[in-house]
Amino acid sequence: MKNKLLGSLNKEKSMKKWVFKPQSRIRYHHPRLMQTACLCLALATFARAQNNNRSSATDLVNSGMQHYIKGDHNAALAEFEKALELDPKCAPAYSSRAHVHFAKGDIEAAKKDYNTAIKLSPKSSSHYLERGQMLSMAGEHDAAIQDYNTYIKLNFGGVALNTIGGIVNAFSGDADAVKRNIQRVAEQSHVYVMRAQAFAGKGDIESAMRDLDFAINLDANSAYPYLERAQIHVQQGNLEAATRDMGKAVEIEPENAYVYYRRAALHVENKDFDAALRDSDKAIELEPTHDFFYSSRAAVHVKKGAFDAAIEDFDKALEFGNKSEWVYVGRAEAHAGKGDFDAALRDCETALEIDPKNSGTLFRRGKIFNQKGDSAAVLRDLDTCLELEPMLATLKYSAPVYHERGKAHFKLGDSDAARRDFDKARELDPKFSEPWYE
Repeated sequence: MKNKLLGSLNKEKSMKKWVFKPQSRIRYHHPRLMQTACLCLALATFARAQNNNRSSATDLVNSGMQHYIKGDHNAALAEFEKALELDPKCAPAYSSRAHVHFAKGDIEAAKKDYNTAIKLSPKSSSHYLERGQMLSMAGEHDAAIQDYNTYIKLNFGGVALNTIGGIVNAFSGDADAVKRNIQRVAEQSHVYVMRAQAFAGKGDIESAMRDLDFAINLDANSAYPYLERAQIHVQQGNLEAATRDMGKAVEIEPENAYVYYRRAALHVENKDFDAALRDSDKAIELEPTHDFFYSSRAAVHVKKGAFDAAIEDFDKALEFGNKSEWVYVGRAEAHAGKGDFDAALRDCETALEIDPKNSGTLFRRGKIFNQKGDSAAVLRDLDTCLELEPMLATLKYSAPVYHERGKAHFKLGDSDAARRDFDKARELDPKFSEPWYE
């Protein structure tokens, strides 16, 4: 099961899952949009090759993807089901439905659909790329790396593309062929960045850095590998190196809104919220109707305690179509910061209507109940949160759950239960080392 609490507790970290949308100049978009990138290319090819009945199926898949991009998963699923009724062998319908299953947290259903899509269209490299991304985000890094390797093999043949020298040797004696091959690989350099993310996820930093350096050598005009290398530097605690790579990314693509968003996230890591707001403002200046940039700037406002500005930005995000549960949860935090707990709880209710079993939303609502003083409600939400995802008992990022529940136990007079929860929070994350009774 996808760990929803991790993403919810660490919005800035989860936002870094954004990835590349292939085109002549790299653009970076919301994860929902990225996940459609390779699909769109597959659909275009598919549409040209099919009969009228299948073209109708393709139209339904395109319609479904529009619903998916807007966050309307049920409408998207309905369109994909109709497409499969018309053409049970419509591979893009399966891969598109896989996106929705994954977005709803059903990884097994997503895998099943991707497997079917690959069985129907085994030479379609985009399916491997998309499934690899999903597996990497789900923490199945070895399987993701295998899919990326297959994508590389399908696109570049059996050539071992580990170094520029390897490419040149493979085409020795034909300089024009070498040039063409390097250009072709450069256009697909994003797969090496994605594989690097998977290597980093499994803790193989050396392989991740090798892939990122290779991607940089392949395409000097791409900011993407610099952004991801900066992220690894952040994880390694080397914020100075991360800042250099972010600066290089801005230098390469000064008109790319996503680059400024990512640097804003680094500023948040450095607790330089004013700089984060400047970069967030620039991202919005470049793409004034992009919903995600408003919601990310809103998160910075929350950290600064500028709750009215945060609410205004969350409203803008909703206005431009981002009706994800975490937007409502973020706005709930801003309302709670102002002391408007009723508005905050209404937003939490809306978020839970979208995803009733989202442990992150339950944690946020439990925290708001603590602020409001409803300790019994805190226990209900946080107990449910931990029941939904037992693995949280071992994760550092779940320490706040135990800490908040400890507060509720203490307020209800159960000192023993409070002590156990505070001790657990401190065990998971030493920063929760204040006396248990606080």
